[in-house]
Amino acid sequence: MDLSFTTEDVEKLKAFADGFQKGDIAARHQVVEQVLGAVYGPHATEGNFDKIAARTKIRKWFYNHIDNGKKHYMLLTRCWSARNVYYYEHRAEINMHATLTGAPPGSITYLAALQRVTTVMMKECLAEDLERCAEEANLWSATSPPKHVQLLRTTKTRFVLPVRSEKGLMRTA
Repeated sequence: MDLSFTTEDVEKLKAFADGFQKGDIAARHQVVEQVLGAVYGPHATEGNFDKIAARTKIRKWFYNHIDNGKKHYMLLTRCWSARNVYYYEHRAEINMHATLTGAPPGSITYLAALQRVTTVMMKECLAEDLERCAEEANLWSATSPPKHVQLLRTTKTRFVLPVRSEKGLMRTA
């Protein structure tokens, strides 16, 4: 059986969209079952009807057509702590000490070294510096961090630019 939606089916789906959008997991499951009955009705009891594929198609339609509101970018909308501020202010020095462990960057050992070095350096710094970091953290949480910190947090991967060669387009390594 063809599972594509007609214009009448789309109107039925739109009628259930609000319930799907506002519902939790259990309510969304009930909405999908109601739509399954409303859209496919008598075909749902046929032996060769694939209910799983129909449910998946209905769910995909809802996820593609409901408005989830404003998108939140988690890398920049977060609560900053004094530790985070201290790390970004002393990032070069902390990374230098962490690389002395010999662990490759990104490994669990390296990440543990980053935490240890940050903790040791924070214990050695003055109380005024920690208070200033706490004030900065409140400011960054209320507004946003400085542009250079935003760039550090959003450029996690290296961009690969295409390069022309005799064979056509090739990626740079």
